[in-house]
Amino acid sequence: MDLFMGVDVGNTKTTFLLCDEKGQILSYARKKGANFQSCGGIDNSLKIIEDGINEVLSEAKVKRENITSTYLGIAGADRKSDFELINSALKRLRLKKISFQNDGFIALKSGSIDGCGILITCGTGNTNFASNGKEIKRIGGLSPELGDGLGTHLIASKITSAVVRAKDGRGPKTILKNILENKLKMEVEDLISVDLENYDPVPMIIKSFFEAVKQFDVVAFSILKDIVEEINKIAEIFRASLFVKEKNVRLILDGPFFKNADPIFFKALKNYIWDGYQITVSKHDPVIGAALLAMEEYGKTPKRVANRMIKEYLQMVRRKKV
Repeated sequence: MDLFMGVDVGNTKTTFLLCDEKGQILSYARKKGANFQSCGGIDNSLKIIEDGINEVLSEAKVKRENITSTYLGIAGADRKSDFELINSALKRLRLKKISFQNDGFIALKSGSIDGCGILITCGTGNTNFASNGKEIKRIGGLSPELGDGLGTHLIASKITSAVVRAKDGRGPKTILKNILENKLKMEVEDLISVDLENYDPVPMIIKSFFEAVKQFDVVAFSILKDIVEEINKIAEIFRASLFVKEKNVRLILDGPFFKNADPIFFKALKNYIWDGYQITVSKHDPVIGAALLAMEEYGKTPKRVANRMIKEYLQMVRRKKV
């Protein structure tokens, strides 16, 4: 029986999924982020990936040489030089067949199954892919300093910046101050001394933001408007080049910001972009897309196989709370 492994190498976490040709999940592992640009270099990245592979192999009682194909989605795979570096490093994993692409690409596959549509991510950072089945295009995914307008850390920084500017008089008043500082149980300025290795304030900042939006705070609405407009810009650029004749294009939103967003966000988004998009939020993680792409190295994967894998994955998530 053929065995396939998918790996999602992210900024904050790296996930591993081993399955058989029928879509049955044999093992799963989760390690810390292994983006070589932020984890200390390619050697550190490779060690994290190696540890995760060893864990899923051990759990499934499978030998390395029994894996038919492996596919990795790798955060930090951006430029030609990145691909050359990663390609050389992955040979050290001693796997039979191994392929990779930027992690945004596996998110597109995971959210669409057939690989067609527009993918916009809002995780630690922001990467965007689109494919009409013939062409694949990418927008952004380098850094906020190089044009990215989404990402939970960027949005959180806009929120905390607005609070500080309101407090010292440089910006308009906002109820974000009271909401955020009550939730954090500290003044927002004290975030500068927080140990981010042990405490991530971003989820609480985003939650405070949505509370302010629901209370019709003008500053929060301004940030929401920026987010919605950025999504629309990205989608329209992809649509103009890949989906000119299509009336209803699949728009896949992936990442913790979208998965945990208040319903008011989706109302605002749908009102802004109007018709022409079928908006979906991925319930499962991009590692599913990596596993499916590993399978497709050996032919097209039947939809029933993908559906079984997704069903088993969601059951596993609920059971293990991974």
